[in-house]
Amino acid sequence: MSKADVSGAKKILENFEKREKNARERAAAENDLEGYAFEISQLLENEEYVNHSTEEERNKVGEEVKRIRAWLEDETTPETKTSEFTKHHVTLKALVRPIKKRVDEGKVCIDYRTRDNDFSPSFVVQTLAPAMSNLESMLNSSRIMANMGGDDEKALFNKSDADEFAKKLDKLEKWVIEKKEAQEKRKPYEDPVVLT
Repeated sequence: MSKADVSGAKKILENFEKREKNARERAAAENDLEGYAFEISQLLENEEYVNHSTEEERNKVGEEVKRIRAWLEDETTPETKTSEFTKHHVTLKALVRPIKKRVDEGKVCIDYRTRDNDFSPSFVVQTLAPAMSNLESMLNSSRIMANMGGDDEKALFNKSDADEFAKKLDKLEKWVIEKKEAQEKRKPYEDPVVLT
């Protein structure tokens, strides 16, 4: 085989590989879109999603799912570009994202208790549990440290620093209580006050 023959054969193989790669990417994008549209059509009937969305949002998402499914069935051809599938997928995700976020954030169940006149938040949360557990520990530890301040020589902090620290803790506690009260007034389909 001459150099020209080898070069020509390489070009043919490279073009074939490129077409195969594009075909795989296109098929994956089409399958992803089709699967996502189906998943979302099922979620629209899910009680949790119904509770965390407005009728207008569900109608909008439902119409987009119908449009995409009709497009997939009636208008796509083997020449339909990967970018078209991706564009429709992104559009549908953008419509669903606020609802999914509210569903995820709606799993937050806040339970406030007061022990010995100390603020002690206890969050039973799937998404916030570790952060809120850390906050509870931090507030309790901080209260103990703030109480170690005084004017005697054995005090960990001087009284003015301890008082200033206690004021900051009070401010944080007030913020958490305000957020809790505001969240309790929200409907499940409204965006949450506190986000993860």
